[in-house]
Amino acid sequence: MVTKHARDVVRAWLVEWNRRDPAVLGRWVSDDYLHHASDGSDLDFAGFAAGFEAVLRGFPDMVYTVEHLFAEDDLVGAYVVGVGTHRGAFLGRSATGRPARFAGIYHARVRGGVIVEDWDVFDLLHPALSLGVQIG
Repeated sequence: MVTKHARDVVRAWLVEWNRRDPAVLGRWVSDDYLHHASDGSDLDFAGFAAGFEAVLRGFPDMVYTVEHLFAEDDLVGAYVVGVGTHRGAFLGRSATGRPARFAGIYHARVRGGVIVEDWDVFDLLHPALSLGVQIG
């Protein structure tokens, strides 16, 4: 059964991304949390937090917006857009000062009021090209 609570957990988690504090984010996940990253790797919370911090080092003013959010059973999905200015190294490219837009799909499994597992698939090609990253 879909509960408002599961939707609220995921919405709050995504809003917390804008606070840029992995310690706070850690309160929204289970002890055995598993993150399935866009590159196919499976990470624990420490691995997720390291990747999240790398994005924020590259884009310290990144702001994430939840465009759409839906739920079915214990799964909650969202279309998320992040916009920021390239002020630090990212994808091997030094800061350019250029704006970038990251759009992606995020979904999570919620149990007991916390996220136990999640997936994300963000478009990195278009932001990389806008920053002048050489592809291929």
